[in-house]
Amino acid sequence: MIDRDTASNHSHANVQLVFPLTNQQLLALEEHRAGQDLLLELKIGGFFQFDHASAESRESIRVPASVWQTELERLGASFGFALAIPLPAPSGAQRDAASYLQDARRLLHDGEFDKAIGSARQAMERILAVADWPQISKSDDLHQRSQAQRWRAIYKVAFDQASGAEHAGEVTKDFSYTRGEAEALIGIAASLLHAVPAPGM
Repeated sequence: MIDRDTASNHSHANVQLVFPLTNQQLLALEEHRAGQDLLLELKIGGFFQFDHASAESRESIRVPASVWQTELERLGASFGFALAIPLPAPSGAQRDAASYLQDARRLLHDGEFDKAIGSARQAMERILAVADWPQISKSDDLHQRSQAQRWRAIYKVAFDQASGAEHAGEVTKDFSYTRGEAEALIGIAASLLHAVPAPGM
């Protein structure tokens, strides 16, 4: 958008540049700024049509973190943080878990929420096979659980919830899951896969 200054004889123009950003680009900016002010660099280039003269300039733009955060909050539910699903490992249970998560994401996009949760549950089973999380019991003092035991507790609760999608039990047969619930369980499974050591570590 260009507004020319007609009050003077100078060839001056006020230019407003608008750059639409995708959700992924916003996520990349969030990762880059890491809670700090947002720093941007604008590269401006121009040329004269008749004598081929050209000019180039670089402008630095700083957006205070508080201002940027306010603008993000105005986006509401239309903007969210994406959780990447790891690529399959070369072999083993982690490869199978990642493959199940990729299936879960595809089923989610197809609107098959229960089946998507079922695939996430299958991924969780493979994750447990490689995780070094000790057993826990109902009689444990929750405040005395180790870090690894707490990961096992997170896994157990998520796995129990995902198991409801199979509708096999007397209690779970009437369970009905929304897209948001499916996204949450797939995200938890993907997070658990991130939490276990990669092969060879």
